[in-house]
Amino acid sequence: MFARLALCGLLAFASTSWAELKWIPEKDRVKAKMSGEFKTADGKRVSQQDLKSKVVLLNFWATWCDFCKEEMPSLMELSKRFSPQGLRVIAATNEDPKVVRRFLEGKDFQYPIVLDLGDTLLDRFKVKTVPTTVIIDREGRVAFRVDSVFKWDSPEVISAL
Repeated sequence: MFARLALCGLLAFASTSWAELKWIPEKDRVKAKMSGEFKTADGKRVSQQDLKSKVVLLNFWATWCDFCKEEMPSLMELSKRFSPQGLRVIAATNEDPKVVRRFLEGKDFQYPIVLDLGDTLLDRFKVKTVPTTVIIDREGRVAFRVDSVFKWDSPEVISAL
């Protein structure tokens, strides 16, 4: 699984270094499948109820993914800046919890890291490469998706939010 994701990520990056921000038109948005409860790397839980009526940026990543690491500072900045207005940034990984916790040591993450151990979220959102990010609107519909590295604190994103 990891080798496949790594190869897909490399191919995706080779074809486009930075993705463009493209929103899904209102009429084409589908309900996000965020049902259930997910454990975070720090032992807390995130449930669908916690996300109700919020804009959710769900970022799929891996500790070995350099592109994922590259976009983390901009995700942290976005979370810090917009969480008071109701934006919830959540990162999800299917890696071993010990590996994830070791990676997180000494880092001050501003958002929860969900452990997707059964690939539940990866499968629901048909993630083929990392990083992949999905933005879910307040009505619980997928409003945006990018299967590549992205600069989340760019003026383009800030003005769209």
